[in-house]
Amino acid sequence: MVNKKTDKIRKIIIDNLNKCEVVSGEYLSSITGVSRVAIWKQINTLIKAGYPIVSGRNGYKLDNITDELYPWEFEETGYKFFYYKTTDSTMIRSREKINSGCSDNFIVIAGTQTDGIGRHGRQWDSGSGGLFFTAHNKLSLSVSEYYTESIRSLLAIYRTLSFYNAGEIRIKWPNDILIDKKKIAGVLTEFYSSGDKIEYIDTGIGINLNNAPSPVQTASLSQIIKRDINKREFFLKFLDNYKNSRFDNAELAFFNTALRGVNGEITVNYRGKKITGKLVKADYTGALNMMIGSKKIRIYPGETG
Repeated sequence: MVNKKTDKIRKIIIDNLNKCEVVSGEYLSSITGVSRVAIWKQINTLIKAGYPIVSGRNGYKLDNITDELYPWEFEETGYKFFYYKTTDSTMIRSREKINSGCSDNFIVIAGTQTDGIGRHGRQWDSGSGGLFFTAHNKLSLSVSEYYTESIRSLLAIYRTLSFYNAGEIRIKWPNDILIDKKKIAGVLTEFYSSGDKIEYIDTGIGINLNNAPSPVQTASLSQIIKRDINKREFFLKFLDNYKNSRFDNAELAFFNTALRGVNGEITVNYRGKKITGKLVKADYTGALNMMIGSKKIRIYPGETG
């Protein structure tokens, strides 16, 4: 098993290769405190892992920026990381980690998913170039507060996308992000509870970055802004927004300003029937507060199709 010191050395190598056109083995040896032979061995390991590193008379360089997200690049985030180049679903892999006794907060990330899970068991298109992961968090919440984690995740995605000036970003209740009315990201939560108390929540997140999603009314960020997205940079920005967020009334108010259709007329599929009314707001339980004529109703995520 790779130890933390080796992870740190690899991260230093990758950080410097990302920043500089060419980096000498002598310099990498001096800043890591290991021999040039040890650096050469780690470079070869990184090449085998998929990094396009080439060597020359003056040192090492990245032939192009890699799209993979390896665990050793994110040790400073405070999460334990598990990476799969391809897997069926990061949610399924997360369940396996939990069942095998993993007690840390962790993130499972995949380059591609062959059976990505969407809402109501629908499949999420998870082709190469997208960002697909599940964040496992041990929490102390009541069951009625479970949707606050969805709000936290959706707002972290919203804020990260805002950095790219891509267009009009809206949250589509209960779990999607749209840019110019096209779906670009989705969130799915699963939790384990004991009585009324949640012990942990798994939040599955899919974001279309450089992939080419096939369903109608979807898009990727690169398609919208007409350039490739540095996946590592995007992921680090997301993690910064996600880790530093705390749910409170101010966040709920901001969530409602970003929610598509607030103070307007919307149509939802409610218990098998389409109903139309004025969307007043969403509350911390995830319920939509709507006015149907003079009648106020609350619609929960599980009641819609």
